[in-house]
Amino acid sequence: MVSDTLRSGTIRVGNAEDTSLALPSDKSLSSGQQRVLTQVHSIKRSKSKQSSNGALKGQYPLGANKSSSSIANGTIHISQTCITQPRQFQSEEQMKTSRLEQESMVNSVKSSSDMTLPLAVKYLSMSDENCQLSGAKFIQHATYTDEGAKTEVLQLDGIAQLVTLLENPNPKLNQAAAGALRNLVFKNQDNKLKVQECAGIGKALQLLQKTNSVETQRQITGLLWNLSSDDKMKNELTKIALPSLTKHVIVPYTTGSDSNGVKHVDQTVFLYATSVMRNLSSSSDENRQEMRACPGFIDSLFSYIDSCVAEEKYDEKALENCAAVFQNLTYKLERCQESTYNPPRGVDEENAKGKKSSTVGCFSPRSKSSKQEKPSGVNLLFHDEAIRHCLTLIEFSKNRATQEACCGTLQNISAGGGIGSSTVSQIFSDKGKITYFLPSMLSSENKTLQASAVAMMSNVSRISGLQPIISKKQVNVHKG
Repeated sequence: MVSDTLRSGTIRVGNAEDTSLALPSDKSLSSGQQRVLTQVHSIKRSKSKQSSNGALKGQYPLGANKSSSSIANGTIHISQTCITQPRQFQSEEQMKTSRLEQESMVNSVKSSSDMTLPLAVKYLSMSDENCQLSGAKFIQHATYTDEGAKTEVLQLDGIAQLVTLLENPNPKLNQAAAGALRNLVFKNQDNKLKVQECAGIGKALQLLQKTNSVETQRQITGLLWNLSSDDKMKNELTKIALPSLTKHVIVPYTTGSDSNGVKHVDQTVFLYATSVMRNLSSSSDENRQEMRACPGFIDSLFSYIDSCVAEEKYDEKALENCAAVFQNLTYKLERCQESTYNPPRGVDEENAKGKKSSTVGCFSPRSKSSKQEKPSGVNLLFHDEAIRHCLTLIEFSKNRATQEACCGTLQNISAGGGIGSSTVSQIFSDKGKITYFLPSMLSSENKTLQASAVAMMSNVSRISGLQPIISKKQVNVHKG
């Protein structure tokens, strides 16, 4: 029997890379790294100015959320870039410190060339919110371009202070702190562990629930995405981020509103949230069990896949994530859930032996009422419509990762030798799909897709009714 397949959320299971990095922006410059270097250089050249009442004037723009991910087996990549507008300091009327305190702070830093990481970290603990904002944004800049800066901020205990700023009532500080943390944990396990130690995951999720800022939501979900690439983070993220992201991002995005009536979720936020889920689904069997059991999770992903297929949006990046999650959640499904899994009855016992059933689907033809029921949750993983969506995406998607994930899902579904294998086989035989898909997949230049197709066909060939067709097609492919 051919084994199931598991798709890693990043490069490979146990050796995952991080996925997104917050990038300060300046649209006048040509590249992301050049933007940051030029901005930092301009900070060093410019003199800090003092207004008539001693308030600092200046601007540390936040920028593009540059995110990328290497997916399964080191061969698949996804990326997304979003440009954000600069964020200004607070006005003089909003300043909460006295003029004397402001003047003291200005005098202590006679020019912005004096800004260093130790000073930026010191700013984080000041009572002046402009100082805190300046420090957080400087750290965000520095940690984008300098790996050593990440270690220095950790040693200066800056991470703990940034995590604290996630709870600050000032939304600009929230956003700056989230962006800095996102960069600090990028490819840095020590910093990830420090964020976790400071209860940063829970505080980030609390901020995500209360903020109305799309940019802050992007920074938080980008932070969670980076954290989710580390195996040591996945258990906690599954326990607290899975239900929270499902309730506040995934369900609202796919249904139009959440329980509080919130109707809009940013597309990039949804992409980042599904990227987190993709990473989590590539971890342990226990975590996949929790994902299958999470209310509304599978239903929402299926709804999104369904809408993408209906609208012929076959190459969406979030669709790739959802397809990968489906592949992972079908991995060892029957074996992992023997005591709790109630498989849908798309094909009866006779069909499992090679005879055709009068009904194709997830429900037994013996019960008319059951056929009218709408499947939900884990039952959607074996639903005949999900299988048809996989076939559609294999045929029409130009995204190699999506094709591979869909073929892997079919391989997993058919691997159990029971209802899933029978349903896949029945759809192939009833609709004539096998006469098209078998030669096209087996002759594909995509070796991963080809291998999955061979494994899937080996699985479904156990159904006696398809054996002659499969054998004939395999012979024709080899002759070709």
